Amino acid sequence: MQLALTPDGRWDYPTADLVSAASAAGFTAVGINADRVDGAAVDAYAATGVRCHELLALVVSDDESATMTTAEQLADRAQTIRAEWVLTVFTAKVPVARIERCAKLFDGVGAGIAVEYTPLGAIPTIGDGMEYMLFQATAFLSYIGSRIHFSTVGTAR
Repeated sequence: MQLALTPDGRWDYPTADLVSAASAAGFTAVGINADRVDGAAVDAYAATGVRCHELLALVVSDDESATMTTAEQLADRAQTIRAEWVLTVFTAKVPVARIERCAKLFDGVGAGIAVEYTPLGAIPTIGDGMEYMLFQATAFLSYIGSRIHFSTVGTAR
């Protein structure tokens, strides 16, 4: 069995400490916030043998320029930390062509685009996410099974 830990953005632990503690607790992967990717983080992952399953996060908004600038920065950081996925959240439904451009940036560095659906965002359900991301169905389906979210009433979304 493999266990992955997604860090809470409010945690204020040094990356090396978090990765070391997660490894000691049996986690095989730990996500990382983009602003924490640096040489020390790369060294911490390498020293523990823990992989980085996700880089947090691309926020897709109706501001195309900001979204694409951030996607380029995240692609660089994903390559640096060897992240398998770039977690992507939506504040607006945007043209699929823009998402395809982001996905290609990430694919170029060996990472996939992982869509997080939430009742609070523009992609509120699994069905919406699958419909919206149909162009990338295989990667999306392999990831979606590992990230089932529940609404506050306990109904699978």
